[in-house]
Amino acid sequence: EQLEELGSLADQYAEIVRHLDSNTYAECDHRFHAIVIAAGGNDYIARIYESIESRLLHYRHCLLHEIGSERLQPILSAASRHHLAVYNALRLGFADIARAEMERDIGGMNDVFSEWK
Repeated sequence: EQLEELGSLADQYAEIVRHLDSNTYAECDHRFHAIVIAAGGNDYIARIYESIESRLLHYRHCLLHEIGSERLQPILSAASRHHLAVYNALRLGFADIARAEMERDIGGMNDVFSEWK
């Protein structure tokens, strides 16, 4: 069930990013990460995520306004590819690849700070 939802969210995120004109991507991205964390079954990581969840969501909502769609779109397109890779790796049973792609996704958001106005 979680895996099906991840696949659906990866597809939705890709579509949203292609036509980036609202903060809809923020909610989709947030849900994708929340499912991955919940599925991991690590209570420690889940508590850490829960403690920063509201700040992350606020940050995601600020990106479009602060950076602009032209500069944000390539960053989110890369994130979309990572989401799809995470989903496919999990679906095929490659946990190490899923973890590596998730780390790339998180690390890729560092690019945002070089684009901040």
